[in-house]
Amino acid sequence: METGLQSSHQTRPAIQFPARYSSLKAPSHALGWNQKAILERKRAPKLSPFKSWFRVQDIAVNCVYASGWGILGDLSATFDPALAEECYTNQKVAEQAIIQHMYDPQTKLFTHLWHAKDGSQQRHPVKTIQTLFPLLLDSIPLEAVDEIVRLLGDENEFGTQYMVPTVAKSEKEYNPVANTLLLWRGPVWGFTNWFLMYGLEKHGKGYPFQPRCPSLRKYYMLFLRSLASTLANM
Repeated sequence: METGLQSSHQTRPAIQFPARYSSLKAPSHALGWNQKAILERKRAPKLSPFKSWFRVQDIAVNCVYASGWGILGDLSATFDPALAEECYTNQKVAEQAIIQHMYDPQTKLFTHLWHAKDGSQQRHPVKTIQTLFPLLLDSIPLEAVDEIVRLLGDENEFGTQYMVPTVAKSEKEYNPVANTLLLWRGPVWGFTNWFLMYGLEKHGKGYPFQPRCPSLRKYYMLFLRSLASTLANM
């Protein structure tokens, strides 16, 4: 996983960080991986999910997948209505599965899932930026949207002075300083904030942050300008 999501706070019950982190850093050739065969694969190998120790169902990955079907439907609608309908159907099925399995009506939040070695599905109710990604869904319950907006505006959760952190400030593993080999434990990522901006606009919510803070979009643009300046001077 190039994004480093395997070291996110949400995967801890399944991967048991930091004990196994060193093995994840090992070069692929040292692990005996056949890179050529992997890159030539047309589909994922048929393996039992219970034979692998990595058994996490990520909220963000599933929401991007579902949303992607809707975007493909919009694109194909201009030239192939039948294809568009197939895409919209896939979007609907994916969204229904996400809401059915990951949404908790009592807390109005989406929770990460992982499978224990006995095959049972477990919930890990930790607040990470991935738990905000259901904003990408067309069919997200309205009360869930309101709760996400509340979390974004709460200074004790995701309402920081800058862009949205990868972990809520209320979580014990929140660490906004990138001084650890474990990623996704607090520092800001630009692309995740872009998805949140897209999701907020999708539901007409704008930027629900503290009045004294500029909009998320402004911070995102400042981030991109700073990155472009750094790259230009390299």
